[in-house]
Amino acid sequence: MRVSLDGNVIEGTEYQYNKTGYIIHGFVYQARKDIQAIFHLHTPSIVAVSSLKDGLLPISQWALHFYNKISYHNYNSLALSNTEGKRLIADLKENFVMLMRNHGSITCGRTIQEAMFYTYHLERACKTQCLTLAMNRELSIPSEEICSKAVKDLLSFESNLGERDWHAWVRLIKSKL
Repeated sequence: MRVSLDGNVIEGTEYQYNKTGYIIHGFVYQARKDIQAIFHLHTPSIVAVSSLKDGLLPISQWALHFYNKISYHNYNSLALSNTEGKRLIADLKENFVMLMRNHGSITCGRTIQEAMFYTYHLERACKTQCLTLAMNRELSIPSEEICSKAVKDLLSFESNLGERDWHAWVRLIKSKL
C-alpha cells in the first residue's frame, strides 16, 4: 500500500495504518538519505528522561554515546500533520538520536545494526539515569573534556557501528529458541 504524506491511501486495500508512525518515519526517511533504519520507542525510562528539562545527562558510559549528539523535540500532541513532520526533521538536524519531550525517542542509523546500537545504549542510559536520580544524591559528571573524548572513542571504537553487537544479540536469541 502507498500512502501520501498527508495520510491518504494512494493505492491498496489495507484497512488501517498508523498515521503518526507514517509521519515520523516517512519524513525522516525522505529528508535523511543517510538513514536506512529507525526505531521509535516509548519505554518508561526513555519517556521519563525525555520529560526532564535537562534531558539526558552524561552520567554513564551509555549516556556518553550521545554527548552533544542528541536532539530534542518539544511535545505537540500526536504527529498527525506535515507541519509536525517538518518540525521533527528540523529538530533532528544531523543527529541520529532524538528525545521527543514527554513522549519517547527516535533512534536512527545508516544500518539497522547501527539504529539498534543507539536504541540499546539510549535505553540503558535512560534507565541508569532514572536509577541514579532516584537515589537523590549529588551527581558525578565527567568534565566536558572527558565527555568529548569518550563520545569520540565510543563512536569510533569499531567500524560498522553496531554490527558486532547485532551478531551477538542474534546468537543470544537463537540460543533461546
